[in-house]
Amino acid sequence: MIVTCRQMQQCEEAAFARGVSAAALMEEAGRGIANVVRQFAPRAGSLVLFLGKGNNAGDALVAARELVADGWQLYARLSCEPAAMKPLPRAHLAVLGSLVRIVENATMFDFPAGPIVSLDGLLGIGAKGAMRPELQVLAREMNELRTQRHAVTIAMDIPSGLDGDHGDACEDAVEADVTAVVAQIKAGLLEDGADHYVGRIALVP
Repeated sequence: MIVTCRQMQQCEEAAFARGVSAAALMEEAGRGIANVVRQFAPRAGSLVLFLGKGNNAGDALVAARELVADGWQLYARLSCEPAAMKPLPRAHLAVLGSLVRIVENATMFDFPAGPIVSLDGLLGIGAKGAMRPELQVLAREMNELRTQRHAVTIAMDIPSGLDGDHGDACEDAVEADVTAVVAQIKAGLLEDGADHYVGRIALVP
């Protein structure tokens, strides 16, 4: 099914009204995203989490927690101080603790030899318009890591900087190799020109 971002938000609101918690949805989404990483990057290496302050970051952190058992080394590039993150992603970051190393610039960091996967946890379906400067810097780093270090970039739901309804991309929008779409395909992912940013689509039930 193809939906607008607002329709997807209404589905989430209906789930909350039935008693489903945001924490439970995040667990399910994160586990599904971890499986997408396993599918497209079967050999463990460096998993670089690019994290905004919202629940999209929480999905990335749940996926990272699942992937530690596979041998992935975790790194995080933060757009803000952990205290400024929403409660759920802040809690998941705290749970990972010393398992995740915070880096200041992913393009300058000396990652160990082996595969590199960037996980785009900057923005979710609620984002509109141009990215804030601190997010734009991280999106640009993600794209540079992809071109310079051959990192595989996996976006979650929509690549950050891409309009989920219309497929318009703002400056430095994330160029993903794979977009792990949670539950339903958002209409903007299928628009002309969006494929440059979306890459392959993997549906997370």
